[in-house]
Amino acid sequence: MNAKRALAIALSAVSILGLLLLPGSVLTPMVAEALPGGLDITFGRNGLIQETFGGSDQANAVAIQSDGKIVVAGSSVNNGERFALARYESRGFLDFFSFGTGGKVVTDFPGFPDVVASDVAIQPDAKIVVVGTANANSSLADFALARYNSNGTLDTTFGTCLLPGACTGTQLTDFGIIRAPADVARAVALQPDGKIVVAGGNVEDVELARYTRDGNLDPTFGQGGKAIVNFRLGFEEAVDVVLQGDGKIVTAVRLQQFIPGQRLDHDFAVARFEADGRPDTTFGTGGITWFRTASDEEARSVALQLDGKIVAAGRTTSTRTRPDFVVARFDTNGLLDTTFGAGTGVVTTDFGGPDEATGVAVVAFPVFPGPRIGQKIVVVGWSRIDLTAFAVARYNLDGTLDADFGLGGKTTNAWIGGADLAAHAVAVGPPNRSIVLVGVSATIPVAPGSSVNQDFAVARFLWQ
Repeated sequence: MNAKRALAIALSAVSILGLLLLPGSVLTPMVAEALPGGLDITFGRNGLIQETFGGSDQANAVAIQSDGKIVVAGSSVNNGERFALARYESRGFLDFFSFGTGGKVVTDFPGFPDVVASDVAIQPDAKIVVVGTANANSSLADFALARYNSNGTLDTTFGTCLLPGACTGTQLTDFGIIRAPADVARAVALQPDGKIVVAGGNVEDVELARYTRDGNLDPTFGQGGKAIVNFRLGFEEAVDVVLQGDGKIVTAVRLQQFIPGQRLDHDFAVARFEADGRPDTTFGTGGITWFRTASDEEARSVALQLDGKIVAAGRTTSTRTRPDFVVARFDTNGLLDTTFGAGTGVVTTDFGGPDEATGVAVVAFPVFPGPRIGQKIVVVGWSRIDLTAFAVARYNLDGTLDADFGLGGKTTNAWIGGADLAAHAVAVGPPNRSIVLVGVSATIPVAPGSSVNQDFAVARFLWQ
């Protein structure tokens, strides 16, 4: 590695990656050389976007359209909380003339003062499906869905309908559990036949729902379109979902178990369900697999390799009191894959501060000379040293960090000037397998007693 490249990588990987963000200012890059793991300076303002909806905003999900446009979904708090969407051209500018109002959309759910979007997916016909949670109060909530046309208007063929073709474009689902009435939707996946699978929970149970292409509950799934599953391990909630080619449903699960005489322990868990919503008893123990170390772990995101192996990412505090990235790979039967992570099936990665992984993607690409297909694992989240920063790691299929990415397989990026960054989701797509992160930019108030200002934050990193 030449000295110029080594210096550029080192500069691009530190937690205050040469970018200055002040109110009303543009972003000024310190590193101009384009390297794998560096910011794509052709995107937005030198690789970064800060977007406001006029309230306290956060981006929770991202999807990339086939034409390269980027759809970001989250919430905006301004006299109540609403679904908030933004769409960007592939160069990072708001899709001002063809999406919503100036490239942005907000959606209310009447009767629910606080509605948070948690995931987004793009249908083959370019319609946009957003799922989240509609909160009636602090203890009562329903799954919330909305489908938008490609221009950002609500799809009047979807959801609750007064007449055919006169639908609201939205749908609410109550699972009717009296002991746990807060139904929280975390993730969405689209079946090839157009049906929509939504995963979440009520803290105590994993909850799944499947909808027909017009937004009604699918009676062939679970009981009346809903499946409520408790593996009797403790507090359980699905936080991410992906579909196998055979229709089985794989979820990352937030699992909390009571250890006798100790405390409530967080364990890293993945569950698999049959296509009709029943637990897949050929997977793990009764449909769920988990591991526990000396301290807490938590799965946050899940993805599939081409061979069907399951990759999940989250955080662990097993090696020190502060959390680190953790990535685990499971065989198709639910056992930890001993060909990953030096025989353990688990890899931890330290960025130097408290670190947490929130999103994972398995990326396939052609290898030349071919025909061969390679795969890499991309994990994103946040790391905090002085400021909280976007954090990205890229792994080879054996779990080792990819030395051709960032600094030894890792890169971080923070905005200075009083802003913290936390990534909530990742998507990889055109152009050239660009890595798009979305999350929140939180500006620390200058005046005592002022509230923290939060905005959408979007960044694009170079794959190669």
